[in-house]
Amino acid sequence: MRKPPAADANSFYFGDGHDGVLNTKGDVNLQTYQDGPMVVKMYKSVTINAGHKVTTSMRNRGVLIYSQGDCVIDGELSMTKRGAKFDPTESVPSTGLKIGFPTSIANGGTDTLQASTMAGAGSEAMAAVKNHPSHGLGKLFIINRFGANGAPGNEKDSHGSVGGSGSNVRLNLMSGGGGGGATGYHGIHGVHLASGAQGTAFSGGAGAGGTRDSGSSLTAVKQYGTKYPAEKFGGAGGGGSGGGNWASGGGAGNPGGKFSAGGTYKKTSKWRRWYRGPCHLDLRWQLFRERKDYCNGRKGRRRAR
Repeated sequence: MRKPPAADANSFYFGDGHDGVLNTKGDVNLQTYQDGPMVVKMYKSVTINAGHKVTTSMRNRGVLIYSQGDCVIDGELSMTKRGAKFDPTESVPSTGLKIGFPTSIANGGTDTLQASTMAGAGSEAMAAVKNHPSHGLGKLFIINRFGANGAPGNEKDSHGSVGGSGSNVRLNLMSGGGGGGATGYHGIHGVHLASGAQGTAFSGGAGAGGTRDSGSSLTAVKQYGTKYPAEKFGGAGGGGSGGGNWASGGGAGNPGGKFSAGGTYKKTSKWRRWYRGPCHLDLRWQLFRERKDYCNGRKGRRRAR
């Protein structure tokens, strides 16, 4: 993809090329620190070859790449699993992050451009986008300060709900929300377990953890069902919780929520336990990497390996 002709006298929005030529020989990890500012690179040209991935060394607030010449991506430019834990209310404007590009009407440049801003993304990104044109027509991209809402936890004996969907509409870009918590037993109808968290400009929302047994009272629901909620602002996923001899997984997040094992449960593929009772598939047996089930009638005996 070649750069379009400059729309005005100031064409610095292609960068100054001080980072030289990027022509990948393998995977590239752009150096940053955890939850650090947006990485800004200004190349003379960019070629990401097939089978190669360019990403950041740690989770952070994004990547902004400029190319004075050709930009060819046959590989992957990715920020998967790199969302930052960062409170956008500290510095991101309520109107979100904005970046505009002069684009001809024939190529879809029908937006009225505004002053670009990366407030909250870091000083280097803020300085770079000041060189983008702020008048005329073009394409304007707006990343909302907050993303979609997280899903509420379920009420009783069911899986968690999917978090709100993000948006790829350029004037309304936003991340997705975290999934709600699930419970495998008990709970109270009308009383929700832990909810997923809302997404931000820099990360999707963290998901809630699962609960094996929240009990059937309000006290038990508070003790287990909402004990380890998902953190806000792209933080840690909610932790699993529950009583009895059961295991519950944590929610997705930065980092993922903690696994929880209650009672005599042991997280090992070599653990054996005899189970007497109706011959039906039980969640605890799915957790083994290898298993053999032996069923003899209604009151069969099952051995898990």
